[in-house]
Amino acid sequence: NQLVIQQDIQKLPVQLQNLYPSLKQLLSTNPLQTNQYFPNHALKGDLANYRALEIDWGDCSYRLIYRVVESPFPKTVRIISFDEHDPAYDSAKQRLRSSKSK
Repeated sequence: NQLVIQQDIQKLPVQLQNLYPSLKQLLSTNPLQTNQYFPNHALKGDLANYRALEIDWGDCSYRLIYRVVESPFPKTVRIISFDEHDPAYDSAKQRLRSSKSK
């Protein structure tokens, strides 16, 4: 998602900015599998059908919110936000609302 690149990534610590390509690669390989470094979980409510990759960095928790799109083939991962815990969820909900109103 272009908004993630334009708005979210630049606000992150430099180390997380540099980690972003690796996180995208991890998600493209197996987006539903959790691992010891970056667990993920399914979301509910307004973000049902989305998942959150959990990233603890320093003394802060970050979330990368994404959706696995099964069709059309091949399966893809659509990232909609990447930020500190609460702002990531807020941005994801706002972006979903604005995309539905278009």
